[in-house]
Amino acid sequence: MASFVNAINFQHVLLVDDHEIVRFGVNQMLHQRWPHLDIRQAPSLYVAMQLLEEFPADIVISDLKFTGIPVADSVSRIWAMARTRSVVIFSMFPAAMVSIHFRHPNVLAAICKAEGMDRLYNVLDEIYSGKWKRPETESASLKAGSVARLSARERDVALAIASGKSNHMICEELGLKPSTISTYKTRVFEKMGVNNEADLIRMIEFIPAETSEG
Repeated sequence: MASFVNAINFQHVLLVDDHEIVRFGVNQMLHQRWPHLDIRQAPSLYVAMQLLEEFPADIVISDLKFTGIPVADSVSRIWAMARTRSVVIFSMFPAAMVSIHFRHPNVLAAICKAEGMDRLYNVLDEIYSGKWKRPETESASLKAGSVARLSARERDVALAIASGKSNHMICEELGLKPSTISTYKTRVFEKMGVNNEADLIRMIEFIPAETSEG
């Protein structure tokens, strides 16, 4: 069930995004609403972890996708960060997709940048005042478990699709018949809870190389 999050009257905020213009925009928005805030900025999760050794952030607002860093690595670092800090994820990934990978009490919300700065503002305002209601996670947990059930061959097909390869190229590379590729593709879509290749491409970025087994 969805549940309310206890109010967090944050005083110290850490912004983590490798785009300076995004950090600038969020910083401006936060200071307009809460002029008293002590806000620090980091261009990467690595720098953020270093800052957190000395900066007492009450809440971290972080992107997931950083240039040159696999999304799966970012997921792992944010999990580590969430052990001691409250986190709000502000990324280009759909919120429901992000929630699949962050069933942690300190990850308070996932917001898609496409929803705009107003959405981030409203969520933070509700967190600050104790009115934020954590979204349902039951369906997300089912999908999260399904990711781990991809077989090695299913993962090979999923990665090939995500890299933009055609069915013909996948057949040649994996030594499989077109009908077999189609079967694996159907299984991958079902297990990962997606309906098309575009959603699969976004989802596959979360999966580290060692996730699946034969």
